[in-house]
Amino acid sequence: MQFFHPREVDRRAPLRWWRQTLGLVARRPVEWGLVFAAQLVAAGFDAILADIPAIVLAIVSNLLLIACGTRLAAAADGRHAFNRAAFAKNLAAIAGIGVLLVLLEVGATSILIPRSIEDATGDLLMGPLAPGLAGAIQIGLPLTWCLWLALMSCGLAFLPGLLLANAYGVGVRTACLLSLVGTARNLYAYMLAISLVDLLLALAPFGGIGGPLMAAVSYVAFRDIFLGIPENAPRERARAAVLAPAAASAQG
Repeated sequence: MQFFHPREVDRRAPLRWWRQTLGLVARRPVEWGLVFAAQLVAAGFDAILADIPAIVLAIVSNLLLIACGTRLAAAADGRHAFNRAAFAKNLAAIAGIGVLLVLLEVGATSILIPRSIEDATGDLLMGPLAPGLAGAIQIGLPLTWCLWLALMSCGLAFLPGLLLANAYGVGVRTACLLSLVGTARNLYAYMLAISLVDLLLALAPFGGIGGPLMAAVSYVAFRDIFLGIPENAPRERARAAVLAPAAASAQG
C-alpha cells in the first residue's frame, strides 16, 4: 500500500491546478458537458421543489456529481485505476460524511440566510427605488455562502481524491486526517484555488457547474500535494491507459 506524504507546493500551484483542470476537461468535453448539464438540471429542480424533497435532491446530486467529477478527472488523466473493493468497503462511511456535510450546509444556509432575506431580495429586484441595496444583498449572500462553505468543508476537499482517485485502499478516517494535514501545509494555495473560486462561481450566472468542476480541481491538487505529480499525464499515455483494459479483455 502506498503511504501518502502531503507536501508543500509552490505559490504558483493554484494557477497550475486550474490550467491542468481545464486541460482534463478538454480531453473529455462530451462527458463533462453531460455532468455540467446534470448539475444545472438538479439545481433547477432543487429551486422549485418543496423543502424536504429539495434537501434530499441536494444531498444525492451533490454526492454523485462530486464523485463523477473526481472520477472523470482521474480517467482523463489516465494515471490511477479505481479500487472498487476499497470503495465498496468504505462506502457507508463515505456516504455518511457526505450526508453530514450537506446537511450542515443546508442548516448553515437556513441560519445565515433566512427566508425573509431571500424574499426581501426578490421584492427589491422588482422595485426601481433601491437597486443598489438589492445588488448589495445579492453580492452579500454569496459572500456569506463562501464563508460558511470554507468553514463547513474544514479542509476536506482532498477526500474525493484520496478515496476515489487511486488504486490503494485508504480508510476514511486516515483520508480525513491526511486531507487536514495537506490543507494545513498548503492553506494559501487551498484558499486561493478552491475557496476563492467557489465564491466566483457563486457570483457567476451559471455557478451550478461549480460542484463537479471543483471536484476536478481538488483531484489535481490532491495529485500534486499527496503524490508529488505536478502535471497531467500526456494525452497519448492517458489514451493508452483507457484502451489497454479493453484490448486485454478482447484478447482474453
